[in-house]
Amino acid sequence: MHSKSDKHYLRVTFGLDKDNSPEIYDFLFSYLQKLLIELKIDNVKVLLDRLEPLDPIYTNLETSEGDIKNELDGFAKAHHLKEVKGLTGSKKKISLEAKINSNKLSQLFKDYNMLFDIFFTSTKIEAGNLFFDLMDAFNNSLLIVGPKDLLERIEKKIAKKTKSEVLFEYVDSFKQN
Repeated sequence: MHSKSDKHYLRVTFGLDKDNSPEIYDFLFSYLQKLLIELKIDNVKVLLDRLEPLDPIYTNLETSEGDIKNELDGFAKAHHLKEVKGLTGSKKKISLEAKINSNKLSQLFKDYNMLFDIFFTSTKIEAGNLFFDLMDAFNNSLLIVGPKDLLERIEKKIAKKTKSEVLFEYVDSFKQN
């Protein structure tokens, strides 16, 4: 059992695939689900906060705002996501949340990205004493929060799965004057 004080921060910065696409996509679409299953984490809580309005400019859909909202509602229903407080208050931005089985995570992200491009979304995953925050997808990186020993295991597993160079940086200590 880990204590609350055993919270550490690991920034993972991925490289580019052979086709020059950011490898963070591979992490979301494949590695993360496999990693959670290897760690015997069966269920996770997922939060998708759209950072941009439901506007055709910020989606992969060529349709009206109303149709985009219908597509989002259909996606949410198919993946058992519920609209929650957060960015939803603006009526143009939407926050969705679900507790789902880890083995359904890759498909959720693939489906979402096909419709809306995951880069325009703050994505958070809670998994027991682990927390994944993809707040910096534009920089091909994410933050993982958890116990140091578990983060070290995760670091080794991610390093084995990636095809490109990956940078791991612990950002635990902040110098105080």
